[in-house]
Amino acid sequence: MDKCIAFHSYKGGTGKTTLACNCAAVLTRKGYKVCLLDLDIYAPSFQSYFQKEPRKGINDFLYSNAEAGDIMLDITNIISDIMASTASRNNKLKKIGKLWIGFSNPQKKDTFSLEMATNETKREAIRRFIHLRERLRSDYDADYIIIDTSPGIRFWSINSLAIADVLLLTLKMGDLDIDGTKKVGEEIYRSFTKF
Repeated sequence: MDKCIAFHSYKGGTGKTTLACNCAAVLTRKGYKVCLLDLDIYAPSFQSYFQKEPRKGINDFLYSNAEAGDIMLDITNIISDIMASTASRNNKLKKIGKLWIGFSNPQKKDTFSLEMATNETKREAIRRFIHLRERLRSDYDADYIIIDTSPGIRFWSINSLAIADVLLLTLKMGDLDIDGTKKVGEEIYRSFTKF
């Protein structure tokens, strides 16, 4: 059975993106098929983590300018290369899964277009986002879909969390972050039970 896991935080700098990327890599190394989505549309950073520049991003898919196959980039080779170098030292090579990544477009205009869209445009984009999850399940036979969200309580963060099966909140151990994380948890619960 597939699972959709969202990583979220009250504020940035908690290691949310690093945890999401490492979780995806570990699951791939264990033989699972994983789709990793960068839904931190305000500060996408997967390009830095994986040293890849996709031609199309999740933003393009949400606005019907791309299909799922246009935005998902197979980067299994990065995990394979790391495992091959480790295997040569340990004298064994394990079978791995697959890792695809959906990058967000970091261009300012694309971020603003998602944030400043009309309610009808946002509703359509949410429908497309739900459709993306279903396409990843069917076309990629994904065992796991991992989502890195934007910190705080924002439109895209809440909607990313709404389609997740599992929500992992990250925080630093300071009073401000602990109090903020409690508020985020309460707001998420209130939003989900209200609708």
